[in-house]
Amino acid sequence: MNSFNGALSTIAAIVSSFVFAQTSAADSTADTIKAMEDIGIGDKYLIAGDKVKATSIYNEIANNEGVDPTFRYLALSRTAQVNPKPFDYYFGFDLVPLAPKKSYKSDTLYINIGGMPVPFTVQRADPIYSDLSINHGIYLYPDIAKSEKSFDWFRLSHQYEHRSDQSEINSITFAAKPHIPVTRLNFIYEYEISRQDKVEDTHTHRFKLLLQNTASEIKFDIETTDLNQALNAPSGATRNAKVQLGANKTLGMYSLRASHERNYFVAPGNDYVLSSIGVERKIAMINGSVSAEYKRKSDSDAKFPVSNARVDELLTASVSKAFSALGKTVVGKAQVSRNISNIDIYSYDQLSLGISTAF
Repeated sequence: MNSFNGALSTIAAIVSSFVFAQTSAADSTADTIKAMEDIGIGDKYLIAGDKVKATSIYNEIANNEGVDPTFRYLALSRTAQVNPKPFDYYFGFDLVPLAPKKSYKSDTLYINIGGMPVPFTVQRADPIYSDLSINHGIYLYPDIAKSEKSFDWFRLSHQYEHRSDQSEINSITFAAKPHIPVTRLNFIYEYEISRQDKVEDTHTHRFKLLLQNTASEIKFDIETTDLNQALNAPSGATRNAKVQLGANKTLGMYSLRASHERNYFVAPGNDYVLSSIGVERKIAMINGSVSAEYKRKSDSDAKFPVSNARVDELLTASVSKAFSALGKTVVGKAQVSRNISNIDIYSYDQLSLGISTAF
C-alpha cells in the first residue's frame, strides 16, 4: 500500500512538473513575443526623437528574465546604440517679416437703444502681433541609462517675444517629467514666470497627463494662474484657470487633432469655451505640408455694449515648406484665415507669412 501511495506521489510530482514547465514555457513565449513587438515600438520612438521613451522600453525588455536571451541582448544593444547624453540644448525662433494683412467685414456696430438699432463707427487701432519669438532651453536626463529611475527629464527654458507695438514678453519655465512604469502614460509638471515689459510677473502652474503611443495621443491639461496675481489684474484679464482635453492621431501621411477647453477668469462674465479640430497632410514632393483647422470660441456672457454673447468660428488653411539655409532646416509658412462672428465688427479675413526654425 505504501508502495502504491509512493508511486502515486511520484506520478503526481511528474505531472505537476510537466504542467509547470509547460506553463512556464508558455509564459516565456508570450513574454518573448511581446518583447519582439515592444522593440519595434521602441525603434519608432527612437526615430521620432524620444530617446527617453525608447530607452525605457529597451531596459524593460532587457531586465525581463522571461524573455528569450537573444531578444534581451538585442534590447540591451539598442540601449547602447542610443548613446544617451546627460543633457540636450535646443534653440528655435519664429519670425513674421511682414504685418498680417487683415480686412474686417464691417466697421459699424449697431447698439439697441430704446428698442432701435443705432449705428456706431468703430475706430480700429493697428493690430498687435508677435513679429519675433525666440525659444531655447536645456533638457537634463538624470537617470536615462538606468533601468530604475525617478525622473525621465527636467527642462529649463526661456522664451522671448517681441511684439509689433514694441512691447516685450519674457517667460522662464521649469518642467519635470517623473518616471511612470506604464510605458504609454506620462505626467508633466510646468511652472512658468512671465513678465511683459515692467508689468508684475504672472506665475502659472500646468499639470499635463498624457496617454500616448507612436501614432496617437490623448492629453488632459489643467492650468492655473496664482490667485493673488489674477486678482490684481485689471478687469480680470489674467486667466485664472484652464481645463483642456485633446487628442492627436497619425494615419499614414495624415495627422488629425481635436481639443476642447474651458477658460475661467476671476472677473465674472469673461469665461469662454474653445473647441477645435484640424487635419494636416505631409507632401513629400515639396518637402512640406498642408493643413486646415476649424475653431469655435463661445463667450459665457454678453459684454457691454452688445446684448449677445460673442461666438466666433475661425477657419484656417495653411501651406508650409521646409528648405535648407546655412546648414539648418528652415520652414516657411503661408496662412489664410476667415473669422465669422455673430457680431459683425469681429468678422475678418487675414493673410500671414512666417518663418521658423529649430536646432
